[in-house]
Amino acid sequence: MRPASLRRPQRELSALGHLVDACLHVVDDERNRALIWGRFGAGQTLQEAGDAHGITRERVRQVVNRSSRLFLRNARVRQIADAVFAGLGREGPILLSVRGACSAEQPGASPEQLWDFMLNIWREVQKRPVQSVPLGDDLYLFSPQPLPSEREVARRMAERGSFLYPAQLAALLEVAPNEVEAVACGLPRLVRTQSGLYGLRGWTLPQLLKAVAEQLARAGFTEWHFSQIGKAAAFFDTDLEHTPSRNFAAVLSRSEVNSFEHAGRDGCWRLASLGDGHGSNLEAIRAVLEEADTPLHWTDIQERLSRQVHDGTVVALLTREPDFVNLGRSVFGLRDRAYDTMETQTEEAFMRDLFRQMSRDWVPAMLAEDLAAGRGLDVQQLRRVGRVSEEFRFWKWGTGEVLYVTPEEANRRFFRRWFASREDRELPETDVLLAGLRLAFEQRDRDILCQTYECLRRRGGTLPPEAAHWVDWALG
Repeated sequence: MRPASLRRPQRELSALGHLVDACLHVVDDERNRALIWGRFGAGQTLQEAGDAHGITRERVRQVVNRSSRLFLRNARVRQIADAVFAGLGREGPILLSVRGACSAEQPGASPEQLWDFMLNIWREVQKRPVQSVPLGDDLYLFSPQPLPSEREVARRMAERGSFLYPAQLAALLEVAPNEVEAVACGLPRLVRTQSGLYGLRGWTLPQLLKAVAEQLARAGFTEWHFSQIGKAAAFFDTDLEHTPSRNFAAVLSRSEVNSFEHAGRDGCWRLASLGDGHGSNLEAIRAVLEEADTPLHWTDIQERLSRQVHDGTVVALLTREPDFVNLGRSVFGLRDRAYDTMETQTEEAFMRDLFRQMSRDWVPAMLAEDLAAGRGLDVQQLRRVGRVSEEFRFWKWGTGEVLYVTPEEANRRFFRRWFASREDRELPETDVLLAGLRLAFEQRDRDILCQTYECLRRRGGTLPPEAAHWVDWALG
């Protein structure tokens, strides 16, 4: 992020003074020579040059035009000009250094005045709209074509609000990629970083923070503390080095700045484009419950959040905020939801809807019983029905997990237990066998299909007709 220094000049014009002397020697008359220097080197207007020598501005123009033709025809001037300016500008903008240039004819002239003299001669002789931008320390950007408008470039960069790679900046400036670095030197508001990216000096603080956050995301840091992004921004803009961290936090939390969102942990933020679209933990938790359309245990809520939120923060929000209601045993719902669709349902209808709302074939027994109690259902009756119902099963195997499952899920679990020790167990029922083989085919598990088929064939079992084409695929 730190700004890089300007690139070294691509051409050194230390012999510039010899070319100036050669041009001045072409003019025999001393007064005309002084007039030419004043006009081209000292930057005098036609009127100022005429007043200094007691002649009219028209006479000055005539002398300048005649001298220009002399420069063009003089072999010595052309020879030195070719040596100094050989190929200059043919390949686009170029950085030039005139440091050390001096003239015998004008010993008091600065390198800057010598360059201005020759640049004006160039324009007069070549009749080309060349452009020169002083960069300080006798360094110039020379361009054979007009440079992009700095105001327009700044406007486009502000609209983009991002650091640009050289190729991206070349497209924005409408220049060739190899000209970007030189052209950027002529646009003071463009800043080149040490990593080769280009930013804008003059971004608003929200724009700068967004641009920095995008680079942090590319480096793998999608979430950051507001003090960290403040330090990163200060690398690019040193004026921010002494800005209090709270100022950055204030910018990130402003409602009109929609580029950022809170990441869930205290003081941590991220780009809104990389987040869940919610401006706070409260909004994120509410969205989870709205999507589920059923009360959830707080741990389930935390698992469904797409942001990192501490356990204590989730529980605190659920218990303190008026948006939520505690239904008992750490199960929470939305206060503005009646959850009355299951109040008068039978146990089977209750579980059928619960499986649908949770989009899975099993539910932890504690969660299902908490919700059932909240709907006025008898928990013991729910378990009794679960042992005989065709709609759901109460599943408890040894000291393992206690669940309510769909009949299909129960048969899959029976099949897995049978398959693990199939040589020592009796062949399973057809429903169990069919459920296990169907899952194996969906998961493209050839081993289970083939081994089950071999076990059935060896022990005289019958393969369910529905599973025949699954086995054919596995034996394929």
